[in-house]
Amino acid sequence: MFIQSILPPLSNDSFQAAATDISELATAGCIGSSCVKLGFLDSTIVSSLAKSCFSVFLPMFLCTSIMNTIDRFGLDKKSLMMPAIAIIHSFLLFHIGKSVLFPIFDIDPESVEGRATNVCCAFGNSSVLPLIFVDAIFRNSSKDVYQKAVSQISLYVLGWSPFFWKFGNSILLGR
Repeated sequence: MFIQSILPPLSNDSFQAAATDISELATAGCIGSSCVKLGFLDSTIVSSLAKSCFSVFLPMFLCTSIMNTIDRFGLDKKSLMMPAIAIIHSFLLFHIGKSVLFPIFDIDPESVEGRATNVCCAFGNSSVLPLIFVDAIFRNSSKDVYQKAVSQISLYVLGWSPFFWKFGNSILLGR
């Protein structure tokens, strides 16, 4: 009863969008795995594709998304707060994991496993996967709703990425 009182009502549309998105991801994963298994793609090609996607195409997509939103709706304070929210969010999760969860599960935060666990807890998956889920959930909505959703995630990732590269890297390497 308590859970139902704090959670928003979920519609069948939400579950349908999630199921569709997961099936699309699974299909793409199976196709990619099959191409590797059959020898169409070797490790050099996979590495080159990954570098192209993360170094060129994803930044282009994020910047284009943000520029489209600014052009269409203008820039407001809420949008400008998204990068800061991403940094605060990750920083708080880092400290909650280290101060609360690690003692409960008896994890040494200075060990290699502890540092890796803390990075996973603090940063989660804030890159491509949220964009894929937004596409599945909002692709049949109005273009304005879809554009705003993609833009908000893009702005979040704009703050998250440099913080992850610097702070996440320092956690993994230790002090």
